[in-house]
Amino acid sequence: MIVGGVDFKGQALAEKLYRVLMISLAAIGFVVGYVSDRFLYSFIIFAVGVQLALILVVPAWPIYKRHSVTWREELPEEDEQLSESTTEGSTSLSSEAIKKSKFL
Repeated sequence: MIVGGVDFKGQALAEKLYRVLMISLAAIGFVVGYVSDRFLYSFIIFAVGVQLALILVVPAWPIYKRHSVTWREELPEEDEQLSESTTEGSTSLSSEAIKKSKFL
């Protein structure tokens, strides 16, 4: 199984690289095909560009993993907080539980 792990800035870099490669090689292929009057040359140059872009963009290269994302700790669920506050002997919610549940 292939492990991803590309961060958000790495995704943006990969997309920018993909767009630059596709546009530039399409333009080069068009010019070469127009000058030589051969559509095959245009197609070959564009196909090479697609393969090059796939090799550079699709795998999760280390250049795309430089800015790792740190996730927050998991917050307790509301049901657990409500059951804890009701088992303390009061059937109504305490003011602390209400304040906590407003910010979740």
